This record gives sequence, C-alpha cells and structure tokens, in this order.
Amino acid sequence: MFMVGVAIPYSYAARKAKNESERQIWFHTVLRAMLLVAAGGLPDLQQPEADQLPFHQRALSDRPGYCVVYALHGRGLKVQGIALAVILAGYWLVFALFTPMGAISACSASRRTGRRSIG
Repeated sequence: MFMVGVAIPYSYAARKAKNESERQIWFHTVLRAMLLVAAGGLPDLQQPEADQLPFHQRALSDRPGYCVVYALHGRGLKVQGIALAVILAGYWLVFALFTPMGAISACSASRRTGRRSIG
C-alpha cells in the first residue's frame, strides 16, 4: 500500500495533465485493480496443488486496496485518519469473530506451558 500511496499523486497529476476526467481516472483505477487481481491469480491456475508463498497471498489481498487508496487521495488528514481507524477496527472484528476457538486455546496453552501445540 505504501508504494501505491506514493505513486497515486504522481499518476493523478499525469492523468490530469492529459485532461482526463475524474470518471476516466476512476475507470482506469478500477480496471487496474481488477487486472492486478487477475494477474495475481494466474500462478494458482498454473499450479493449483503447489503451496503458495505467504507473500503471494498477501500481495493478492492488497490489490483491491488500490481503489481505497485512490478514494482517499486528496482528502484531509481527518478523513484519512477516520478511514484508517475504520479499516483497523474492521480487521480486528473479522479476526475476533472468525478465529477458530481451537487456535486460540492452543496458543494460550503454549504460552502457559512454553511448548508449541500447533504444528
């Protein structure tokens, strides 16, 4: 996200210099995000049984965030801070609601005994 956040102001300025409308820029942003998601899924289609590196999955999940970062472009620090708080609260809620209880129990047991029970 950092690279996207740094690149967006330059990309936006270049597109405005070409007299593109906001609608054209949004279309390009959404199209780019969809193409990046599709391109990220190609290794899965080529070798579906192969183990994927965690980075591959992480990078694939970040690509739709391109649209979110663009939507926050040019907004004030207050709006960006509120968006950050909402995103972090949303992630916390997802992990709180959808983490299997067995994983929580195993982690807390390993802290008490000093041994890993997840393997």
